[in-house]
Amino acid sequence: MKKHNEWTKRTTLLRRVLLILVSFLLIGVDINASYSLRQFSSKNGLSNSAILSMCQDRHGVIWIGSCDGLNIYDGTYLGLYKPTNVHHSFSGNLIERIIEADNDVLWIQTNYGLDRFDTRRQTIQSFKDFKYINRMAISPEDDFFIIKDDGYIYYYQPEQKDFCKLDVKKIHFEEVQQMAIDNFGVLWIFSSDNDNRSYIIEKNGNQVKLVPSNCLNHSEKLLWTFVDGDFLYFIDSTYALYEYDLNNHKAYFIADMEAEILRRGEVSSIIKQKTDYFIGFKSSGLIQLKYMPDSKVKYSLQSINVQSGIFCLMKDRFQDIIWVGADGQGLYMYFTDEFSIDNIMLDVPEYRVDNPVRALYQDQDQTLWIGTKGGGILKMFDFHPDMETLPRAERILASNSPLMDNSVYSFAPSRRKLLWIGTESGLNYYSYSQKRIQEFPVMADGKMVKYVHSVRETNDSTLWVVSAGEGIVKIILDATSLLPKVKSARRFTLDGGKRNSNYFFVSFQENDSVIWFGNRGYGAVSNQFLGFFDLQFRNQCRRIFWIFINTFNICQECKLLNFHCTGDCASCIISIDIISIVFLIHTNRANDRKEIFFQKVIQNLCIYFLDITYESDILSV
Repeated sequence: MKKHNEWTKRTTLLRRVLLILVSFLLIGVDINASYSLRQFSSKNGLSNSAILSMCQDRHGVIWIGSCDGLNIYDGTYLGLYKPTNVHHSFSGNLIERIIEADNDVLWIQTNYGLDRFDTRRQTIQSFKDFKYINRMAISPEDDFFIIKDDGYIYYYQPEQKDFCKLDVKKIHFEEVQQMAIDNFGVLWIFSSDNDNRSYIIEKNGNQVKLVPSNCLNHSEKLLWTFVDGDFLYFIDSTYALYEYDLNNHKAYFIADMEAEILRRGEVSSIIKQKTDYFIGFKSSGLIQLKYMPDSKVKYSLQSINVQSGIFCLMKDRFQDIIWVGADGQGLYMYFTDEFSIDNIMLDVPEYRVDNPVRALYQDQDQTLWIGTKGGGILKMFDFHPDMETLPRAERILASNSPLMDNSVYSFAPSRRKLLWIGTESGLNYYSYSQKRIQEFPVMADGKMVKYVHSVRETNDSTLWVVSAGEGIVKIILDATSLLPKVKSARRFTLDGGKRNSNYFFVSFQENDSVIWFGNRGYGAVSNQFLGFFDLQFRNQCRRIFWIFINTFNICQECKLLNFHCTGDCASCIISIDIISIVFLIHTNRANDRKEIFFQKVIQNLCIYFLDITYESDILSV
């Protein structure tokens, strides 16, 4: 007992000593150590370390405008973007601003013009008349508007591939600070002379009309304005920072910025990340207004360690990251933690999910789609991970909708304003225009497409469907139809179609021509391989091969390459390596250099011939 009491006293003393040590350590903790900065400069691949603009596209790729060209960062590669076609180039090397439109199109303002850059087709259309720093905006329907230096608003007509001037009152171009379009399609213009305007966009076919609407009424002159979604952040002539809600037309005072502005000068960018504001100054660094809910003064000013001017700020679309474009110091990545994992418990009655969650997708409307195995779809509107209360939700079941099955395995976006839905019993899609789910039954080789675990739309007319146990289906859609309509469908299987060999669960698109499919037992298989051909097709390939080379007079007794062929090519044996698509020509002159050349020629020509002649038998995107 005595020994026990003595051990207890020693343990208590040790705990007190540790507590005191920890207390001293905590006293020395710097509040600014809660974030991390990572810098990218010309040493890391940037063409220039003065970053004027940034844009992150819907694929997550970051396009970086510098004082010497357009750079690209995909998480792995960082460097200057070079058009694949040397005949296509940007109008200038100063990339002033970048915004994204639909169908993988970027609008880029340079020092010598405005460029429409199609990243998928690798084409650039330049408009040299728009050669100043113009104000431009994209509508929710991906309509592009711009204010030219003549003081008028122009609209890009995709059919004519040109701009038309809209009939509105002339604007004092030099006073315009921002033009933006909110999520309701209202066009806003903010000017330093308080000629603030808003227009409702009315479309009738190819015709566009701007109808004046309510605008921002503020008693003080606007010094700097910045728009993010449905919110405007502005600083007026009293150096007060406000947040203005474009939907309810209310302004909220945030903080008095007079001391910082008098010390640091011109403001170049303002963004809001969760509850905090980040303010960049054109020549003197970056600050954070940190929200302090329990303090009388709601925002605490903290300086961020970037010792240069700030040209632009951007919130990452997919991660808790702030991207900082600096003057002469390149690109900074600001993040509070190396990683963070949060969870949301779906255990209240309205959101309760008892079945396994098999698919997640958040669309551009911030709607979170949750697919379950057996419990249908839980659809959560206006979902944000940092929200304090769970949003409005809707439960979609096979019993209350055209959903084909309550086991939902995949969601995939579409170029047609649709969302593809893969279920146990087949395909559905959600129409954003009709705001409802529709059935999309598909027959491939006389059999209904079922067990859909992955869907991938590679272009306007091609849809790949991955089935668990039934292989892969390539669906050709009717591109002329407004609603999705099947033109043809073909199924590809391994091992003669045996179910155990055809459990495909995932797909990944590497680029415009390569898709990878994940198979349980066979690993990853690419659409570029001939691994999907059954063995009977080998003989057909051989016949096609010889018909092809005879047609082009390559193997007419092999005279062109000094081979002694009997005419029926009996001495030439074709061997097709189905895995690597290698075509070999075996003769008794294996060491002849001409034969090696002949092999390469035949290999390329044969692959080309099969691609154009037997397209339905080749897995091509």
